[in-house]
Amino acid sequence: NLTDAAIPAVANKCPRLASLNVWGCRNLTDAAITAVANKCPRLASLNVWGCRNLTDAAITAVADKCPDLVSLDVTSCSNLTDAAITAVADKCPYLASLNVNGCNKLTDAAITAVADKCPHLAELNVWHCGNLTDAAITAVADKCPLLASLNVGDCGNLTDAAITAVTDKCPHLASLNVGCYCHLTDAAIETFEERRPGVRIHRGYS
Repeated sequence: NLTDAAIPAVANKCPRLASLNVWGCRNLTDAAITAVANKCPRLASLNVWGCRNLTDAAITAVADKCPDLVSLDVTSCSNLTDAAITAVADKCPYLASLNVNGCNKLTDAAITAVADKCPHLAELNVWHCGNLTDAAITAVADKCPLLASLNVGDCGNLTDAAITAVTDKCPHLASLNVGCYCHLTDAAIETFEERRPGVRIHRGYS
């Protein structure tokens, strides 16, 4: 039952706040997260999983005011669009972990921006981002050599081209989730497993 009233109080008293986890606090709005962004410039980790009232305004404020952001989890924040994630990519160059699970308004533009601007990216979860195509994942494979964990489950537009790019370009990959609904062939999966025997591959729900 946490509301907006509590979060600005924390922000006002804790200017050195580096990590905030408000997982499942569905009553929070942009006002709460914007207050944190304005008062806590050292914020490095933000988890707003399930805060479904949030819009681009909240995440853009974080991007504008918290350039040291390393980890962002906006799972199920379904109001977010490319504008929010592009702002993070543009202004948070140290981003290493991004979870946009269920942010189904996102398109290739958002993920390509992250690939272009966040070379330290090591973890990416785009589960149920159904608008994404091979172009987004190929961009990540091409430009994020430190990628260690990738979840593309339920991204129904992906084809073998995406997994081929990951197979060829991500030497540090340790975990791959392709879920249930990607248009991947058994041949592509088998090739991946043969060439990357040390990688844990998951084909179920996440």
